[in-house]
Amino acid sequence: FFVTSDLCLSLWYYMYGEDIDTLSISLKDGPGQVTSLASISGNQGQGWHKLETTLTSSGSTKVEVIIRASTGTSVLSDIAVDDISVTDGRCASDIDDCVSS
Repeated sequence: FFVTSDLCLSLWYYMYGEDIDTLSISLKDGPGQVTSLASISGNQGQGWHKLETTLTSSGSTKVEVIIRASTGTSVLSDIAVDDISVTDGRCASDIDDCVSS
């Protein structure tokens, strides 16, 4: 898809087990340049966690979102991703609180 204005990529992830490696989110543009947006490693405990990251405007370049999860060789590790959405505007977690003086 094309990112012509800031967009918020939101998802929920689950990473539990003794042999968890990494969950990474990257953005690949038309010429093939890959930019890392987020990376989470290791056991995150039982339960789902929310991740939000802002996709900044790339003009008229087509982009791909890459979600990559990896575990070690043990069967005692689980990684899952759910409820992926892209909405207009910067993510709320990226917006700095304004302080008036």
